Amino acid sequence: MGFRIAYCWCFLLLLACSKNGNNTPQPPAYIDATGIWSVQSAIEKNNGLSSQYNSTDHPCLANNKYELKAGASGKYYFSGTDSCYLYKNGTTYVVAGVPGDEDSFTWQQMKDTVIVTYSVGKDTGIVNTANGKSYLTFTNHYSADFQYTVICTK
Repeated sequence: MGFRIAYCWCFLLLLACSKNGNNTPQPPAYIDATGIWSVQSAIEKNNGLSSQYNSTDHPCLANNKYELKAGASGKYYFSGTDSCYLYKNGTTYVVAGVPGDEDSFTWQQMKDTVIVTYSVGKDTGIVNTANGKSYLTFTNHYSADFQYTVICTK
């Protein structure tokens, strides 16, 4: 009798742990990077100094756009009607956009990685989702002394 109970428990355990008929692992869903992305924050590191800017404190920062079109073409542009100053004190200033600023590029996406190629260099980006929003984070290392990171949302 004890053998039958143990056998029944093993059988039930196997049923509970068995897979359905689909043994194929599901590929992860990647976010399609195609679309218009607005800059939400920027971090610049230059010769050991770091500056961080965000669109909450500087709303004009969001006027900087990356438009990734289907077919691998795209453009970076500033959509504001006035220049965007992140810092201005006398003759010292940091500008994040000037009306008419625009540059075309090509781009490609491989899973969650986006590579944007300009006429003078490349940016590498990662697409992800957090708190129900899609993010595209670009990082560029011009040299050991200068790099920047830009975080965009759709």
